[in-house]
Amino acid sequence: MLVPMTVLSTGSNTTALATPTTSARLEDQLDQQNRQADQLVEEYNQSRLALARIRKALKGLQQQASGAEADLRELQVALGARASAAYVQGAGSAVAAVLGSDDPAAATAAIQAALVGGVHGEAGARILLEEYLKGPEASLLAVTDGRTVVPLEPARDHKRVGDGDQGPNTGGMGAYSPLPDLPDELVDELRRTVLEPTVAELARRGVRYQGVLYAGLTLTADGPRVLEFNCRFGDPEAQAILPRMSTDLADLAWSTAEGTLAGHKVGWDPRPCVTVVLASGGYPGSYRKGLEVDGLQAAAARPGVHVFHAGTTLDPAGRVRTTGGRVLAVTALGDDLADARARAYAAAELVHFDGVHYRRDIAAHPGGG
Repeated sequence: MLVPMTVLSTGSNTTALATPTTSARLEDQLDQQNRQADQLVEEYNQSRLALARIRKALKGLQQQASGAEADLRELQVALGARASAAYVQGAGSAVAAVLGSDDPAAATAAIQAALVGGVHGEAGARILLEEYLKGPEASLLAVTDGRTVVPLEPARDHKRVGDGDQGPNTGGMGAYSPLPDLPDELVDELRRTVLEPTVAELARRGVRYQGVLYAGLTLTADGPRVLEFNCRFGDPEAQAILPRMSTDLADLAWSTAEGTLAGHKVGWDPRPCVTVVLASGGYPGSYRKGLEVDGLQAAAARPGVHVFHAGTTLDPAGRVRTTGGRVLAVTALGDDLADARARAYAAAELVHFDGVHYRRDIAAHPGGG
């Protein structure tokens, strides 16, 4: 119970008694101090919780780092076992990076950056280490009715946009067929050891695959290795293969669909074939569309030349205009590979549209690119 304060003075002595004003002030000060104390206690408790979380996170990071270092050591051992050849790819939820290298130091640095440095985040938390396939690439297409496999003539395409295999990858800037480093004997071996076992395995899994089976190969010093499979004709490989086919393609497709390929033989024109892709300015980056294309009739009139359209359209006036990155494939048959190259490039020079560009070294180094 609050007691009023009154001050009484008798001579030199003063007596203080409680009053309502001073009592309320003291009570406010006490409440404020209590609140400040409660706030300090809460801040202390929050700090302890934050510290505990930090310690837990640090422990987790230490465990992750320890595991990453163990993974790194394991991968370094695996890398060393592959005689300085490696293909390193991020294998997380998104592909973080791909490094193809015959330099073990570069491959090790890429692994360490991903696992220990975390440069790619979670996408680089898992590493796929594959053998680095060194050697020229080749495309071997075959048709199959689900039981019989009939290989077509092999071809080689050029993926890089610039001469000498420089610049970024593209869908393909040209191709040629046949390949001097993939003779008939090796094609038959690949039929028996790669294509037929693949079709048989699909059948074992309940899939009777009928159609084109495309094996992307790397011709290494230890023999051919499969780099990839596709279920289609290759582009631009088909433009270099099909002009050499003397068998009716429709008959071949019919036998494939009807399951009657057994005993089927495909005939081939012995002349080599070279195809050169004419691309829009800026491809494989951004490029303009709607550009008028001139010289098509003159190019197609050249002996042994076929002009395949890819990224073209007709405007209302009937003029051919560009509508894609890879616009045309100018293809030629020749008495030998050099003659086919000369015919293809002579025809390509007759075709014009603003910004057109194409490689000048397609089939210039047969057997190696």
